[in-house]
Amino acid sequence: MSWQARLEDAAAWNAVAEGRSELPGCVSFTDARTEAGEGRTVAGLAHLSRMFVDPIHWRAGVGTALLTAATEEMRRRRYEQAQLFTAILNTGSRAFYERRGWRLGNETQEWRGLRLIRYTLDL
Repeated sequence: MSWQARLEDAAAWNAVAEGRSELPGCVSFTDARTEAGEGRTVAGLAHLSRMFVDPIHWRAGVGTALLTAATEEMRRRRYEQAQLFTAILNTGSRAFYERRGWRLGNETQEWRGLRLIRYTLDL
């Protein structure tokens, strides 16, 4: 799903962190779907994506604030569980999610040349 499609997705929630003159980070979620996001909606499951923090803002709390805001909104919307996919080789990203209670799964998929692994969080 493109950025434009995500912004037009009625089920999506998007947030950005604001800086003085830059955009330190962003995050998004929407209803999880079957068939690599192209199929039917999976009831009770949110799909977190587009979680980016500019490296100059790493370890400054930006990612934590964005992820916290997203999970709080998921709970407010009464999702039961959340999922995300991150690159298997991105140890920094994986450690970030694991420290915040996300559980490593065994489902992997290929996306634009990257091997991704699934994480879940009970809400």
